[in-house]
Amino acid sequence: MNPVFVWLAANPLYIWLAIFVIAFVFEIATPSALVSFWFAVGALASMAACAMKLTAPAQIAVFVIVSLVCLFAVRPVAAKMLRGEQIGTGAERIIGKRFHLLSDVTDSVNGEIRVNDVLWKVKSAQSFIEKGTLVEVLAIDGAKLVVRPIKEN
Repeated sequence: MNPVFVWLAANPLYIWLAIFVIAFVFEIATPSALVSFWFAVGALASMAACAMKLTAPAQIAVFVIVSLVCLFAVRPVAAKMLRGEQIGTGAERIIGKRFHLLSDVTDSVNGEIRVNDVLWKVKSAQSFIEKGTLVEVLAIDGAKLVVRPIKEN
């Protein structure tokens, strides 16, 4: 058997160190992608398990479990922090906004509102809303906005 493999088998700490270094270097090479950070943390945990003289299968189990826990627990939070707040760029930006109706809305007749100099057809989440009523946009259904009346303060 190759003496390098014999030496590595006797010193698994170096295997975990190599995995850590490879994962860390790969993570540095792919900034803000969060590709291999989890494996670097798993390798560190496995180095600790190796230092505690746990068996090779136990070290591998520690690596897999810690890597998966990091992946599923930390990734969503870290990804959100890296992306920042997402702001809609299209029509979805008007959802939740309030406008005054330019015409009555009934079950059979769509009303209108003006959004940034654009007339939108609206339909009601209720049966009837009178012209001039303050409404909130709940959703977009095709080319129409779904609205509900809001009481003015």
